Amino acid sequence: MRKQSPTNRKQFFVILALIIFCSILSFQHFELFHLLVAIYSIIIGSIIFIIVLNTNQLVSNNYYIFLGIAFGFIAIYEFIHTIYLPGVNISYFDSREIAAQIWYISRFSQSLAILLSFIFVNKVVKIKYLIATFLIYSILILSPILYFKINIFNYLPVLKLSGYQFQYSYLILIILIISLFVLNKRKITFSEFHYHNMTTAIIFFIISELFFILPANFTSSANTFGHLTRLLSFYFIYRSIVVSGLKEPYNTIFYKLTKSNKKLSDLNQILNVVKNIHETINEDFELNNLFDKVVNILIKKEDYQMAFIGEYIKDNKELKIVSSVGVSSDFLKKETLDINKDNSAVTQAIKKRKIIRDYNPQAILNIFEKIDENVHNSLISLPIIYDGSVYGVLVISSYREEAFNDQVLEHLSKVTQNLGVAITRYFTQQKIRYMSFHDQLTGLYNKNFFNEEINRLDTSRKLPISIIVTDFNDLKQINDSYGHKTGDKFLKTYANILKKNSRQEDIIARWGGDEFVILLPNTNSETTEKLLDRLKQTVQKVEIKGEKMQIAFGYAVKEKPTQNIDEIFRQADQNMYHNKKVMKNNYRENQV
Repeated sequence: MRKQSPTNRKQFFVILALIIFCSILSFQHFELFHLLVAIYSIIIGSIIFIIVLNTNQLVSNNYYIFLGIAFGFIAIYEFIHTIYLPGVNISYFDSREIAAQIWYISRFSQSLAILLSFIFVNKVVKIKYLIATFLIYSILILSPILYFKINIFNYLPVLKLSGYQFQYSYLILIILIISLFVLNKRKITFSEFHYHNMTTAIIFFIISELFFILPANFTSSANTFGHLTRLLSFYFIYRSIVVSGLKEPYNTIFYKLTKSNKKLSDLNQILNVVKNIHETINEDFELNNLFDKVVNILIKKEDYQMAFIGEYIKDNKELKIVSSVGVSSDFLKKETLDINKDNSAVTQAIKKRKIIRDYNPQAILNIFEKIDENVHNSLISLPIIYDGSVYGVLVISSYREEAFNDQVLEHLSKVTQNLGVAITRYFTQQKIRYMSFHDQLTGLYNKNFFNEEINRLDTSRKLPISIIVTDFNDLKQINDSYGHKTGDKFLKTYANILKKNSRQEDIIARWGGDEFVILLPNTNSETTEKLLDRLKQTVQKVEIKGEKMQIAFGYAVKEKPTQNIDEIFRQADQNMYHNKKVMKNNYRENQV
């Protein structure tokens, strides 16, 4: 467990003393208490804004900059709210209603800023554009209230619950709950310190809003605790932005400066080779193309004879050569190496997951053919690690004795590190591509993929083409009654039914929330109806938590090239809705 520093303990006791003082003050003189809390909010917001504005060049994450500027404007809203407070006597108008409206704007803007801030994580944005945007937003939202004396909140739907004062606070609560969810989803983006402080700030903000909606008979105490919890929310936001966003990066900055001041070795040639490789890796290549380019760049170093990249096939316990280059096209004795039987530097690098150097010419000849008068005096085998696993090895041989000293090893190890990053990037892109065309819940294709496939398969040689559209009946009722997990179970069960009853060439997609479509090339009406019969029979047997699975089906067939595939889809959709209507009517008749 992490120990609290003296500074943290001091801050804790100061805040505790402040809360006790404010609590006592609120019961003695609520208006003064309210004023002090408002001033506190103004000071905190202004401090955050000023610090961020003057240190923005040191902060690499625009997430902090966006929040800093947002809190500068929130401080302005709090200031306007303060001067309209009853008892301050700065305004000549009926200030109580205006103060309430400005206060809501401040709270709403704060919650919205927290949610929108996640958009700017590691994004590049100019401060002047952010300030201009906040300025326009402030003018648009404040001028109707301050200049035209229009209560803009009268145009918002009011949520009324017996005894509770929800009014418009439900919007703030919804935004804050979503913010909490997004923050948790992006947890790894932030430091542990920032994550915990921002989470605490949002939770206190939510508690504050809940106090403000309590029934009228709790108003006095609720207002006090509502203001106190909002005060705490401001404090933790200050910690999360100023400490995490501005103090912690100094350590990183000075580390980078120290690291960048280290002098590189005088090995200009290897540096140029490594530089070219780094530039190549940063480009977007398929893996095999990338590997070919890397080994071809390496061989340009005059003393390097041969180089290859091997992929470790874990299931077969062997190393397969995927890219190679040398003074001859057939310099390798084998295209694959048995990891268990072979004990060379190449296989040792994979087994031990570390760089192996071999300066024994005879041992090197066990891997390479001797095809010229020069002997392979040096060999280095560098494991390629990606995402914690061994992908394979990069192997280089040289004419020179002890060619791979510590300085060269350092630079070549960076090559394999970047290769690992490139491999991770490649597989990530493959995964993203998979996710972009698949529904995460069911594993079926999604709407985007279906649209692409329907256009690709819309050819005369695929006729007849059948399209089946299906939709759940009353899934919303199941979600409301049993929760979304049960609803998801229905969706996944149905998706598996579709998979088991379809052919490999059929395209099954989740079209929307509870709507699924099937594209069947070279399928006529008779075959489609047989499939529908199988599906209906299987669906009728499914029961989850006492609820029967109810699916509406509709289909249409394109039989002629002149028919429009979109019209066929619409016809299938209409047929499905007709079936849904019939099922509901039958259900009502049975109920009667």
